[in-house]
Amino acid sequence: MKKKILYVIKIIVLSFVIWATTSSAVEHISIKKEINAFIKKGVYQDNISSDSVKYYAIYDEKETKEAFYYLNGIRYPGTLGDIMLGLRSPFPNSIFDPFLSFYTGGHAALCGSEYYDQNLTINEFDCIEATGINEDGSTTSRVSNRDYWLDNEYRNEVIGIRVKCDEKKREKAFNYAISYINDPYNFSFIFNTNKKKYCTDIISKAYKNAGINLNKDGVAVTVMDLMCNNNTYMFYYKCFDSMGITHIYYLTNNIQK
Repeated sequence: MKKKILYVIKIIVLSFVIWATTSSAVEHISIKKEINAFIKKGVYQDNISSDSVKYYAIYDEKETKEAFYYLNGIRYPGTLGDIMLGLRSPFPNSIFDPFLSFYTGGHAALCGSEYYDQNLTINEFDCIEATGINEDGSTTSRVSNRDYWLDNEYRNEVIGIRVKCDEKKREKAFNYAISYINDPYNFSFIFNTNKKKYCTDIISKAYKNAGINLNKDGVAVTVMDLMCNNNTYMFYYKCFDSMGITHIYYLTNNIQK
């Protein structure tokens, strides 16, 4: 009897590994195609580019939101409700990097807007995220300034995606995300999900409460789930080349922006 139970467990685990591997491979191929298609549409913007940062606009007359917030000449990617993604794991030099990058992707953060109460202040240059281990050693969800997404030392490839919904739903999702601040990090990813959350989980739950499903496969939500989703689309892509030059592609309804 025990042997039969162990055999069934092995079959279940093996089936899950095969499904997860196949699903992740398909998602990575899909993401690569989407990135390449996005880049090909880019039109170089000489008026806002520099020797170190090159901008390329992708024109879409239907796009009503800007790709950036502007402050002191700096273009911060994302506006209220947008999602910033990194496809590579946060442990690039560890033995776990290939595994995590392939199966879960890297990191995700929800772009915020101005918000004030007696305990919390958020501005349009902040994001809500869960990093697992914060600088102070804590493991709770938090508010961070999203300028680190501009830092090539942090990630050499960054994607911005936007949820297909109106501003009211974006605001509703943002408000739900605020309620998750200080929730402990969920290192298991699949257990105790009501009280604990990880980075993509915060975003998925926030938008689920706003009436939008971002969890593509219904299991633990990954960066690829958010990207390969009929309810989202790419509005921003950043990479840098071997010469250290940053290339930024962004969606706009004004080609001169």
